[in-house]
Amino acid sequence: MINYGAASTFAIMIAVAVPIWDRHVSAETNVEDTLWLTLAISIGAVISVAVELAFARVNPGDDIVLPIAARLSAVESLLACYAEGCPPDNAGKNKVIRFGMLGTSSLRRLLRRSDYSAQYRAQMSGVVALVGRLVDITRRPD
Repeated sequence: MINYGAASTFAIMIAVAVPIWDRHVSAETNVEDTLWLTLAISIGAVISVAVELAFARVNPGDDIVLPIAARLSAVESLLACYAEGCPPDNAGKNKVIRFGMLGTSSLRRLLRRSDYSAQYRAQMSGVVALVGRLVDITRRPD
């Protein structure tokens, strides 16, 4: 499986739930114990997510994600102005134009030279291409 975390959580749940249901007690006790097991696993997952988010705040992003987020933010602000019918400010337009002129070659080079897994590189390469195309479409003059 690709997602080891989900697979191991599911395996632990099955490995512990089968003996619970194999006991010779009432169905109510089996259901209650299974719900307690589900609660315990859910609490562990929530704590894991909280720790990951805490460390993500310490290290907010990397060289690939932050430039993509900046491009998407610039496009969002420009399109929001167009959607509201107000003229966009020059700073927003210039930001999108600058991102369009920069292109995606530096992001692609960073991806190619990175030590990420092949799957992540392929996914992020697609994201970089789509965001680059979105910036190009948005900066096109009227």
